[in-house]
Amino acid sequence: MLTAIAAVLISTTSVAIPAVISDKPVTDALDAYCRVNAQSGFSGTVLAIRDGEVVLQQGYGLANREREIGNTPETLFEIASLSKQFTAAAILKLEQDGRLSIDDRIGQHLPGVPDVYETVTIQHLLTHTGGLPAGGPGRGLDLEQAVRAHLGQPPIGKPGEKYAYSNVGYALLSGIVEQASGTSFEAYCRKMLFQPAGMTATGFCGEEFDDAHVALGYSARGGVPRAPNIDPYPPHDQFGYEYRGMGGVVTNAIDLARWYHALQDDTILAKEAVTKLFTPVTRNYACGWEVFQFPDGRQCIGHGGSVQGFVCKLWMFPEDQSLLLVLSNNDAFDYSWFNGLYNILFDVPERESNRRVPPPPQFDLPNAIPATDAELDELVGAYTSSGDIALGLKIRRKGEGLATTITAPALQAPLNDHEDLQRLTKNIIDGLSGGDVSPLADTMMPNIPSSWPETIRTLIWPSHLQRMGALEGYDVLGVEPVTGMGGDIVLTWVWLRHANGEAVAMLGYRGVRLQLLVLDISEYFCSIDSPSFLKRADGSFMAERNQSFPSVLTQQADGAIGLESGGIGLSFVRE
Repeated sequence: MLTAIAAVLISTTSVAIPAVISDKPVTDALDAYCRVNAQSGFSGTVLAIRDGEVVLQQGYGLANREREIGNTPETLFEIASLSKQFTAAAILKLEQDGRLSIDDRIGQHLPGVPDVYETVTIQHLLTHTGGLPAGGPGRGLDLEQAVRAHLGQPPIGKPGEKYAYSNVGYALLSGIVEQASGTSFEAYCRKMLFQPAGMTATGFCGEEFDDAHVALGYSARGGVPRAPNIDPYPPHDQFGYEYRGMGGVVTNAIDLARWYHALQDDTILAKEAVTKLFTPVTRNYACGWEVFQFPDGRQCIGHGGSVQGFVCKLWMFPEDQSLLLVLSNNDAFDYSWFNGLYNILFDVPERESNRRVPPPPQFDLPNAIPATDAELDELVGAYTSSGDIALGLKIRRKGEGLATTITAPALQAPLNDHEDLQRLTKNIIDGLSGGDVSPLADTMMPNIPSSWPETIRTLIWPSHLQRMGALEGYDVLGVEPVTGMGGDIVLTWVWLRHANGEAVAMLGYRGVRLQLLVLDISEYFCSIDSPSFLKRADGSFMAERNQSFPSVLTQQADGAIGLESGGIGLSFVRE
């Protein structure tokens, strides 16, 4: 229950936001939680609003380590892909003013669009459904040259058929803003979005800002700290189409709160445009925003961003008039502790909020029809993957849909290869089961944030045990050298036996240094749990709802089955 103790407002050009903390118990709990994480390496600014009132607005750690300047609510951060919301808003503002329609084909507004992309619309770019590659070589300030370069590769799918996150699409959208408005992308955003919202401190990377108010971005990869007012997008020396539209906004917590309020009271966009901005089209992605629901039923609109040295996350809860924002100038920032802020803000037990559940999105898939019971029944069964360590896949009916589980195979013959990695793996698992993460800390790659072991101990491992029950035993199944993730890596598979079930864990090593740890690959990679599926024109089946990513099952002529989730694919053969 909120107890208002002050009601002072900061006045802006046309928007007012609360400035004084209104609920001390919640504030104290949030602040204490943030300070604990700051001790583990977090640096940045946190803003929390509940029921329309600010309950936390605080900086933590240093914005500039060399000059010992602390982070504050006024500190400016580069927000990377969180910038996409402004690109989308600019497009919808232009549509509102009659300059374009989001149903227009992109070739109506962009020069040099290849014929193979002639049916792609602005709406497709906004919702990542244009079949565009994730990234392209387009760069510089010449729009036509950038268009030809970005679209120089063949499409990865038909327009509107599937979601595939694409920075290229938002770079092209910035060009459409320029063509439709007759001015630069930056100038249009400043005049039509930032200024009406009262965002007086906001600009773009490479522009001049007061050094005393700019956070330097520190990277786990090392190197020179990234300065948004100097480096548009290293190694480039200009804010061109390699970053424009997809990222590059530099702002602070106060200005983002003003933007939030401007969206709520139709200061910038009319209600119809705001509805388009926040309505998911495919998967759970709208226009520059993700829309999903927590298990406790609370609707959330959010997005994140990351670029070397900077990480951010913004969650808005319109029905509660609430918001959570984290801006960080240390890219070692771990998103997993963000749920803790949610728990405190809404007084939700951790077990009810440790997973986001997107609502069923509105699919717009040409020639897609609901899958029949008979078609789904044909997919049910037990499968085994190919590879040195064969994993099991079980597909079963669940209600009117399907559910899948990845399981451990029968134990292999005694293992002789990579005995050093098996020993390290056992030390790490034994340590975790006893609350000791020192084997993990001693083994991990030097580029991994020093706070990671403590995050595993206090958040990730307890959450895993809460779901799976106490660890009763485990076996190292084997090792599998692979090429990927930036080089050669050796994967070690572990069968974890818990009181409530089993899980297959995966540890990845470079040499004898730990690069990654996944406690349950069934949850992390390829879980499909959906009440209904759509059959697409190519014969594959797409889940209409899943935990985090769009998931596809493909049945092949030889009886094999392909499973793809979140861009990761595995192939299985029926047992």
